[in-house]
Amino acid sequence: MELRKSKRYQLKAPVMFSWEYSNSGTMRGEGRTRDISTTGVFVLTPHQLPLGAAVKLEVSLPSPRAPQQPGACLRTLGHVVRSEPHGFAAAADIRFHIQSADIGPSQSWIN
Repeated sequence: MELRKSKRYQLKAPVMFSWEYSNSGTMRGEGRTRDISTTGVFVLTPHQLPLGAAVKLEVSLPSPRAPQQPGACLRTLGHVVRSEPHGFAAAADIRFHIQSADIGPSQSWIN
């Protein structure tokens, strides 16, 4: 039985993420998306995030004009709904927000 409410798109794009880890403070990681929708993403990474962890995600899309150049950046806050040895799935608590590289210099949102 399919429980997803949003269509998933296959996409391999770099992603940076951060999450709070017990008393260790903020942890950071990088990976690549496997698939993405308007309400979530699966991230391929060696980091195993705890189930339910709040996570900040920043997905860098390639530019449609020059694929080697940075394009828009998708950002969201979410929580881990599935954790596996090779990655995790996060549901977006709010939909992805887009920041275009054409607007100006981009600063990382991941603290």
